[in-house]
Amino acid sequence: MADVFIYNRGLKRGGLKDLRKKAKLIWVDISNPSVNDLEVLRKRFKLHKLTIEDCFKEKSRIKAEEFMTYDFLVLRGIKHVKKRLKVYDLNFIIGKNYIISVHKGPVESFEKLKEKTEKLNDLVKKGPDFLLHNLIDTEVDNIFPVIEKIDEKVDKIEDKLFKVYDPGNINKLFTLKRQILAIRRHMSGQRDIVGMLAKRNFPFISAKAEAYFRDIYDHMIRINEMIENTREVLSNALEINLTITSNRLNEIMKVLTVIATIMMPLTLITGLYGMNFKNMPELFWDYGYFFTLGLMIVIGLVMLFYFYKKGWLKG
Repeated sequence: MADVFIYNRGLKRGGLKDLRKKAKLIWVDISNPSVNDLEVLRKRFKLHKLTIEDCFKEKSRIKAEEFMTYDFLVLRGIKHVKKRLKVYDLNFIIGKNYIISVHKGPVESFEKLKEKTEKLNDLVKKGPDFLLHNLIDTEVDNIFPVIEKIDEKVDKIEDKLFKVYDPGNINKLFTLKRQILAIRRHMSGQRDIVGMLAKRNFPFISAKAEAYFRDIYDHMIRINEMIENTREVLSNALEINLTITSNRLNEIMKVLTVIATIMMPLTLITGLYGMNFKNMPELFWDYGYFFTLGLMIVIGLVMLFYFYKKGWLKG
């Protein structure tokens, strides 16, 4: 069921039917919109059908579009939910005296703003573009802790790489890499849209507000720099993990090779005296078994000493 919040000369919750035609500024925030809700919006604010379709669809392309009476933006919000990355759509429609935000499920930053009556009143006095700036700016700032959390996880795994060998590290690193690439994919397009808001004259973005959108654009550049740094660290961690795994495999193969090499002459001796020939004088020698066993031990020790002197047993 849709949750509709309406700001109209004061804060209150109500249905879309409560909208008044003569209002200084209206903010309509809709979570989980129904077809009927969006149809009411379309008729009340004279929105294009394509705009309504984009609001109803999930994972629409990130974009900014100009219409006759409003601007339409499709952006992304990102947060961590139970150790998993959640990406959600944020649709904004901004006109002369209104702003509409449409999204699936409640947005935490929007809910907090609704509770701050004084701050919301102050934003409304400045105009819908300043309210839009606040909504976008807060969501962009929320991306920083998401990337920082991934950084922390990478650092912890990196520290463990040189201490304890854990085959599960590779899965953890690939999971984090998928997350950072997902953030990168969404934020690269979002940076361009915010850049357009900051540098281009959109009909409903005032010159005063453009300076504030430039500040968001700076944050987007920082986010993209953090993403690239984290991606590089992740790539290095994966290479280190691969190198450690390869070295570990080489160590195992070296030990197995040494064992196999030592066993070769011993196997030759046991095989030689395991043949069923009658004319083998050593078989009737009282001390033959002890001599052969001693010879095998000496050969093994000599070979171990030789390998050690050559440095083949050193890690």
